[in-house]
Amino acid sequence: MRTIEILEPSVKSLFLALRFNGQTALQHPKPSDIISVVGFPFGISINGRMAIWATGFVASETDLDSPIFLIDSRTRPGQSGSAVIAQRNGGAFSQKDGSTSIITGTTTQFLGIYSGRINKESDIGIVWKASAIKELIESIKKDN
Repeated sequence: MRTIEILEPSVKSLFLALRFNGQTALQHPKPSDIISVVGFPFGISINGRMAIWATGFVASETDLDSPIFLIDSRTRPGQSGSAVIAQRNGGAFSQKDGSTSIITGTTTQFLGIYSGRINKESDIGIVWKASAIKELIESIKKDN
């Protein structure tokens, strides 16, 4: 049975971790892993409210000491600010500690926020990592 654990109640929409049988199934994304940019290219939506899923790949290392990583995806104007997620339908996943977990069912991980392409001719885009966004939100909360 799938349950959802809210990691930070004040930012429910950003930091969700799906849990399976009490074990968190967070992936450690690496170059060439499939990602999705979930947003509204050109302002388009399905039924006036559902986002469009653009598929792409992680294009840089994600575990470097940097607040961003790169993706390779056919994004369009209107997708800046979109959630970037990794979603898998079961299988083996690398964990941050180097171990491997085998998951049945669907696992989803929020990776960050898409901020746009590096230039007009490129499909390479910049993603602000979830950890950088969480750090920013926490710093704003401290200042208020």
